[in-house]
Amino acid sequence: MHDLLRDSPRDSPSQFLVNLGPTDQVDVDEAARQGQFNLLRSMAHNKRWFISHSYCRSGDSLDSSQPILHSLWYIYYQCSKYISYESTEQDRLVLDILRTRGQGPLMRPAPSCGIDIARTPDGAVWNDLPFLATDMTNFWVNNCAAMSANQRLNVASFLAKLASTRVVKDKLCQIALILFSETFESLRRLGSSNEPSEEEPRRTMNTLTIAALLPSACAWIKRPA
Repeated sequence: MHDLLRDSPRDSPSQFLVNLGPTDQVDVDEAARQGQFNLLRSMAHNKRWFISHSYCRSGDSLDSSQPILHSLWYIYYQCSKYISYESTEQDRLVLDILRTRGQGPLMRPAPSCGIDIARTPDGAVWNDLPFLATDMTNFWVNNCAAMSANQRLNVASFLAKLASTRVVKDKLCQIALILFSETFESLRRLGSSNEPSEEEPRRTMNTLTIAALLPSACAWIKRPA
């Protein structure tokens, strides 16, 4: 079997790998920088398990699990920054998200009769992958300028691959529209592909050159949804 078709992580769920608050995002960032992608994929798997288990078995409200949904997408975003766009490891991230959607709507027996479907303001879990498109859009808009050139291309390629599957219909394509507008319509310097471009948290969008954004725009053009 090709390595890409390997199952998603099947480790026993760990509460440590489920909990992720704002302060714990630093640990996710550091793990991604160190290339601990198997650990992060296991963390994502455990979050999916925890959301499903707490809704179906414990009878909990979905409200308490919504922050975990957001942290799930954050893990995939961080992994995509540090996994090369040319690597099959990035394709594996896309496949993990497709498998998540393939679980279908999260359901449990209703108290009286019928079934209850886990719904959020952004759709049903897991069928609609709620908050995936909005979170990925926010991650891109808020962090694009600060990324290094390689990180920017890696994330753009990951998002373009994900959008091409239409896993959330055409919602992710709004990121391409934002990028195209910034690259081809906004007034900015031409720049050069030889410019050094390391990660810089203080860098703003209006300081990026066309040359800095063009590879990311091309990643979307080469992989139409």
